[in-house]
Formats: sequence, structure tokens, C-alpha cells
Amino acid sequence: MISRRFFTSGILVLGLSSQSQAAFFGFKTKAEKEADARVEAEELNSLKKSLKLAKKKGKKLSSDDLARLDFLKKKEAERDVMSKSKPKQVTKKKPDGTIVVDKAKSNELSRMKIRNDKSTAELQEAALSPGKVSKKYGKKTYTFDAKFEPQRVTFAGYPSGSIIIDSEQKFLYLVETPFSARRYGVAVGREGLAFKGTVVVGSKQEWPRWIPTKEMIERDPKQYAKHSGGMDGGPGNPLGARAIYLYEGRKDTYLRIHGTTQPWTIGTAASNGCFRMVNEHVIDLYSRVSVGTTVTVI
Repeated sequence: MISRRFFTSGILVLGLSSQSQAAFFGFKTKAEKEADARVEAEELNSLKKSLKLAKKKGKKLSSDDLARLDFLKKKEAERDVMSKSKPKQVTKKKPDGTIVVDKAKSNELSRMKIRNDKSTAELQEAALSPGKVSKKYGKKTYTFDAKFEPQRVTFAGYPSGSIIIDSEQKFLYLVETPFSARRYGVAVGREGLAFKGTVVVGSKQEWPRWIPTKEMIERDPKQYAKHSGGMDGGPGNPLGARAIYLYEGRKDTYLRIHGTTQPWTIGTAASNGCFRMVNEHVIDLYSRVSVGTTVTVI
């Protein structure tokens, strides 16, 4: 049953212009998307030049910059595919010499393209079955389930801007609109260490310093006691490239959403209670989340 509040909101939104509706639901206009694409293209070119210069000097870019470069390359490739996939309009010449669009033929061309694209998508989906892709971490190659890649999905029932972590399905949702969210794969706490409840983002750190908790040292002194004084941030740090610190009020829960040195554990219950993400993915999430964001673990 549709609530009166939702029904009233729907009527108000329908009365807005298409641009205002897009703003209401959090969708970007064509002009905004084009502006974002230009900014990302400039950033990509800058990173490519930096990489080329670093190679000449026998140096390497930071892991952060390399992850960002890879992310922007993928977005550029997606845009290229989308631009090539748009069917061309068919034109015709009128007796007076005027060139106009032949709507009937253009529409038929579009329908044919949709049918072809659907067939191609089905073939690609079948080829990817069961949805496994190979990824590299340093010199190690591991298998990664494609469903844990960042992607926009239909999602409702939670406030826009909040984070929902589904411990059972091993997904983290960043709610973008009343009807959609950006979904990421995570690793959650092992049996007996899993947390459920509502907290908030208390702080954020890039390449954070890691200190094992007293409980971790007590559970496994051989592995953690040697790091009791802490470990500086870097590629070998268990917190990875980014850490989002979760608080109850002003109290640190010692729970984190963070990167990992073991990306092959994503989709499993493997952590000491925190929520692990692939470094590339947590960098993306980090850029979209603010201090004060509500995080609900179900």
C-alpha cells in the first residue's frame, strides 16, 4: 500500500520540470554529465603524463594515483562504448533541397539496434557465466566475482546519503536516491565477530596507520603482538588505501570500512569485525562519503 506521504511527494515531483525532477532524484543532467566527463578526461590526461614522466625517471606513481588512473581508464572506455552504440539518424532531402531527419527510418534503426544490443548483452552475460573475472594484486592473480564490482542497482527503503551493509549477502550500499544505490562487495567479520546495528562515520583517513586492538592481540598474539605499537600506512598495511572510522556518538567503535591486502577475501566472512573492500573500490567510496554519514549494518 502506498503511503499518503509518498503519494503526495510523487504528485509534487510530477509537477516539476524534467531538469528539476532529475535534481530531486539525484540524477545528473546531460550538461552536468558532459562537464564531469571533461574534468575526468583532463585528470586522466594529467595522470597519463605523470606516469610517462615517472617511467622516464625510473620512478613509480603512488598506489592511490595508479588506482585512480585505472578507474578513469575504465570510465573512458565505458563512455566510448556508449557513444559508439548510439544509432545514427537517417536523413532525407526534401524537394526544396532541405535536409531533414527521416523519423520513420531512424526509429526503425533504433529498434533494430536495441534488438541487436540485447542479443549481444545476452551473449556477453553467457560468456561471463558464472560471473567470474581475474584480477591482479601485486604479483598475485586471484578470481573475483563480478557481482562484487561497484555498480548502480535498484534499492529502496533507506534515506539517501546513508550506507547500508548487508552482512549476509556481503554487499555495501551507498544510497544515492530513494530508488537506487551504488553497491560494492565487502568482506565482513568472522563468526562471533560480526557487528549489527547503526553507527556514524566519525572520521576518514587516507593510507591510515593501523594498530591492532587488545582483543585481536589476545586472540592471536603470534600474528598481532609484534604490531602492538602500530604500523604506518602503506601498501602492506592491513587497512589499505583508505579507512572510514565508525563511531557511536563520539565513541570510537574500532570498526572500520577499509581497504585490504587480501582482496580475494571479498564476499566472505574473514575479518576481525571490520568491513574490507578492494583498495580501488574503497577509494571510490571514500570520495563519496562525508563525516556524519549514517551506517546501518543488517
